[in-house]
Amino acid sequence: MHLYSDRPPEDVFNFGLPLGPRESFVQVRDVRLTAPSERSIIGDREDGLCIYCQLLLLPDAPEYAAHQPCMGLLIRNWDRCQLCTLINVSIGRANPDWKARYDAGLADVASPDTRIWVRSMKSDKYSLMVATVGDGPSPNVQGTPIVWATSKSLGTTFPPTTRSRETLSYSMIYEIGSLTRRMIWEAYYDSEQSEASARLNVIKEWLGGCQSNHAACNRPSRQGSRPLPTRVLSISPRNAAIPFTIQLHEPDGESAPYIALSHCWGKSGPLRTVKSNIKQHKQGIAFEALPLSFKDVVVKAWYLGFRYLWIDSLCIIQDDNDDWEAEAARMAVVYSNATLTFAATEAADPSEGCCPLYTRAFAIPLEGDDKALVRFQDHLDLNNGDAALNTRGWAFQEAALSRRMVCFDNNQLLWKCSSRHESEDGLRVVSEATPSTGDWNVWACLAQLGGGEPSYAFWYKMMEDYSSRKFTFEKDKLPALAGIVEVFQDHVDDAPLVGLWRRDILRGLLWRADEPAERVSLPGVVPSWSWISVSGRVSWERLLLSVPPEDQLEVVSVEIDWAGHPMTSSISGAALTVHGRLKEAKVVKSGGLAYLHEIDKSSSTSSEPRTPENGQEETTLSGPELLGYCHLDLVKPVGPHVWCLEVYHGLQRQGPENPRNRAHQVLLLEPVDDSQCEFRRVGVGLLWRHSYRKGGGVMGNVVKETFLGVPRSTVVIL
Repeated sequence: MHLYSDRPPEDVFNFGLPLGPRESFVQVRDVRLTAPSERSIIGDREDGLCIYCQLLLLPDAPEYAAHQPCMGLLIRNWDRCQLCTLINVSIGRANPDWKARYDAGLADVASPDTRIWVRSMKSDKYSLMVATVGDGPSPNVQGTPIVWATSKSLGTTFPPTTRSRETLSYSMIYEIGSLTRRMIWEAYYDSEQSEASARLNVIKEWLGGCQSNHAACNRPSRQGSRPLPTRVLSISPRNAAIPFTIQLHEPDGESAPYIALSHCWGKSGPLRTVKSNIKQHKQGIAFEALPLSFKDVVVKAWYLGFRYLWIDSLCIIQDDNDDWEAEAARMAVVYSNATLTFAATEAADPSEGCCPLYTRAFAIPLEGDDKALVRFQDHLDLNNGDAALNTRGWAFQEAALSRRMVCFDNNQLLWKCSSRHESEDGLRVVSEATPSTGDWNVWACLAQLGGGEPSYAFWYKMMEDYSSRKFTFEKDKLPALAGIVEVFQDHVDDAPLVGLWRRDILRGLLWRADEPAERVSLPGVVPSWSWISVSGRVSWERLLLSVPPEDQLEVVSVEIDWAGHPMTSSISGAALTVHGRLKEAKVVKSGGLAYLHEIDKSSSTSSEPRTPENGQEETTLSGPELLGYCHLDLVKPVGPHVWCLEVYHGLQRQGPENPRNRAHQVLLLEPVDDSQCEFRRVGVGLLWRHSYRKGGGVMGNVVKETFLGVPRSTVVIL
């Protein structure tokens, strides 16, 4: 059936390659390299395996092993030793220019004195090796990691037990079972060509194990049942000429398993449903009219036994604003109710498909009847942050809200559910999703956090990642967060405030733009106090005081008016009214940093000596009166003066309470239209409890308490 995907035959039968976790192999200096003779290896094997590669495949292979004395010998051994061939290829994959450098006679690779050595790292299931050419301060050439395992280490045998295999429960077999059943470990030369669709059997294995054993992934829906979305694609077989009938179906409350797709739209955009073609799509969508990613998903869904698909571009009426807002607001339900989510991780647009290519393992005989199954390991991580889909804003909540997800990554299938993450080759397994995994599965993480401060801290960590994502349309920045906001709101029982939360509003206000940014161009009104208002990544940790700080700002009211559905429509009005101390200051930039100075109200640059909290007088020094430092939100310059609104007071760090350790966290504001009661946020800063004068290149004399005598007032931040 994959013949209908428009792929060339060689792609059809080579579906998928391994994406493993990139292990960091750092250069190790002055290590002792073990030679083959030290392990009584004195000659090449009859099948061509050289003495150096025999050393690498020992069960107790040394961590650092000598290999061919130079690159020329390694190249000449290409057609003799199978592992030498793979090491050659690994060097070429990691260093595309090495062959040209060798042909040019460059000393770093062509010199007969440039040695080759291999570092091996062993775990229970597999061994990982990396070849290095040269041994200078920095390796000249390092190869792509090579992983090898045996059928025994991959699980064809069961742990010693008095019970027979027939008495083992399904869950035990699922956890123990043989990885050699997966096509990715089939020996390249030892097996006949398998059906392309057989590679999907690993998804059946994952899904069956999850549905049978993972209580967290099978939790009841908030709605009781799991109804189909407003619209789905119904798939049914047709005939040999037209393999599938695909229709846009509008269920009437019925429930059925379905697959949701997470994908990049790309610059041109995929096939979509609009007002003018919705009637036609209900009658049928031609399979050949689908982009390649959609075709791949249809075929895979059918093979796995699913009859319904949800694809955003086809199941939401794209030119109907009311329908778009309503459906965007239902994202939490769509993805959390899906039995499975497919993620076209590496495809930058739907024309690229979601069928990672793969190579089978190479089998090298070992002693007895066992074999070393050898593969290239292009990465050794369950998360590829550089993958096209993982940089997009919409994909963030699609991954966070899905109960189960299969990622069609560059070279491997990856499984991610609320209870388990695993690579297709089975070498990387995370048995429990946690807030530290970086996948932000809200169902798994929130269940572990309980409520209160840890949950809000988790929210800010999520938003740091989300704020770095890209959007084709900036107007989607809020709607693409609507589903996560809905789930988090139920968890903390709090009111959402445009990316912040009412009960934790003071800490939420203290976000910082990692780099001065631009105001985002969104329809309606975007409050300057929300991180949504700026482009680029934001963070919360860098300006936090030691916990617990003292609240110094009272929130009087927060008003947010939406033009339609909250989060998915534009904001028609927003105002934050607060009561606190407001101090005027001057921003002075110096060497890429921004400092806050007291505004000179007289020509005098000196002051009377002050006695700090430690009781020791300091000598009066001349110069500007320093209040603290700040980080500006925008590239656009601020006015000559800003207003510092005090939010917290506390210690910068745990330790001795000296005057310079106590500080005030502040928001930087500037007036709106010369108003003294309405402001916009322009940054965040930290003021020391006492101001200082700087002289002689060092911090000098304490001048006065920064907020001494400053009255509290009520202001509105727009």
